[in-house]
Amino acid sequence: MFWRRLCFFVFFAMVVSPAKATTVMSRLQQCPVCQKEFVTREFGSWFQFSEPERDMEGSLFSAVSKVKTCPYCLFTALPEGFERLETNEAVAVRQALKDLSKRVKRLPQMEQFQTTDGTSDSLLKLMEYRVAEVCDSMRKKDLARSAELAFAEYRISKYYPVLENFTLVTTSRLRATTSIEAALTGNAWTNRDKAFWTYLSGELRRCNGDVEGAVRRLDEAANSSACPIEIARWAKEQAGKARAGDTNSSLPNIKLHRDETEALLAELPAKLPRMLTAISTGQPSSEWLLSGEAKTWTNSRVNEMASKGNADAVNFLVAWLSRLTAKELKERSGSIGHVAWLIAKHRTLVDSALFQKLKFQVPGMRDVMIYAVQAQEIPQSAEKSITRGSDLDAVGEAAVAIATVHQDKAVKPLLRAHLKKSSGYGWVEAVGKFFSDVGTIDDIPALEASAKKFQPDRKKRFDWPDSSMREDIEAAILSIRLREVFAIQ
Repeated sequence: MFWRRLCFFVFFAMVVSPAKATTVMSRLQQCPVCQKEFVTREFGSWFQFSEPERDMEGSLFSAVSKVKTCPYCLFTALPEGFERLETNEAVAVRQALKDLSKRVKRLPQMEQFQTTDGTSDSLLKLMEYRVAEVCDSMRKKDLARSAELAFAEYRISKYYPVLENFTLVTTSRLRATTSIEAALTGNAWTNRDKAFWTYLSGELRRCNGDVEGAVRRLDEAANSSACPIEIARWAKEQAGKARAGDTNSSLPNIKLHRDETEALLAELPAKLPRMLTAISTGQPSSEWLLSGEAKTWTNSRVNEMASKGNADAVNFLVAWLSRLTAKELKERSGSIGHVAWLIAKHRTLVDSALFQKLKFQVPGMRDVMIYAVQAQEIPQSAEKSITRGSDLDAVGEAAVAIATVHQDKAVKPLLRAHLKKSSGYGWVEAVGKFFSDVGTIDDIPALEASAKKFQPDRKKRFDWPDSSMREDIEAAILSIRLREVFAIQ
């Protein structure tokens, strides 16, 4: 209870007097079920960039109310529940995890999602919450803990892109509402906690279309003497929406950019064909970047369009890579892999005639683009980039990302062999993503051995890069185990 109240007070302190930045710290966490250690994260400070959504998404409360999962045994719980596992509960959970695949509830359309878009972070997170349900059911009954878990799963379901009809979101929201109501009826919370969850029950009911129930709960929260001022204000606003029949999303009326920037970004689809011609024919950047503040958003918005299968956007990215010098590629380390991933995923949209005319500043990048488009053997220049030194250059980063899309198992022995000696952050991050999607149970021993190479300093709350690199490897181990439980190849 103390932990919940602490997070609650910290959140509102940050809204009133925000920190200058959000900082994240890492530490080694011991799993209370298998006793193994793994890297986990916690917040050192929080910057509230804009008002949170009215279901608390985008707030500190939302950020800290996400499950932790041990990558080695899959014990999963919200942070407070993870720390407070009793001995008899640990025994029951350990037994349940042995036949987890028979206990978990599968997600709708999971097979379709896997074959069309790989194992995304949002899908993996939803798998974690299904495992958390199993773990929670093996513990002493706690209505508040179960309600908080159901509410956290609902927030994650909002980012599950395959269900464009929002079936999963609606189902998760209804389940969360039912769980919260059960906890409120059972007096699982008191004072501020109760007022807070009463408000959330009302907001979820509003989004469910239950106007009468929403108004009742929102008014109750607004009139509670224990309700914080900010939540009481929201409760009155959302109750007004409910009375007006507004059952839309929980987004507040906020803007990320100035009006003129939004207008320029909105024009991008119409301008993109001309911009593609400019970048592919060697014209200056002023001809293929948007103007003003929107200039810095051009590439990220093109990436977004490419991810949705826009052919001009995909070809723009190919042309953009061709123009980058070795120095510029190095300066963009970390983003090159994502761009290569998008191109490989939408390789059928690449214009072969345009591609043949492009003059790549770095020959090795042309080789990996051919690998991306033709999905044949990985080029020798890329192999050398992968195995040269302790870290990846841009060509190697692109090659591993492309191999991930192609599910190129022929690359796996090369990566496994190099796991033993490579320790650069870029290399570990790229290879971690590869094994997250392509790895199997047979790869886990090599990954575990690699993870143990990175030992964060126990005396430091922030020990980068060792903690980050270990986290990337452990994320791959977690993905492999989850895919096995849910029978995703």
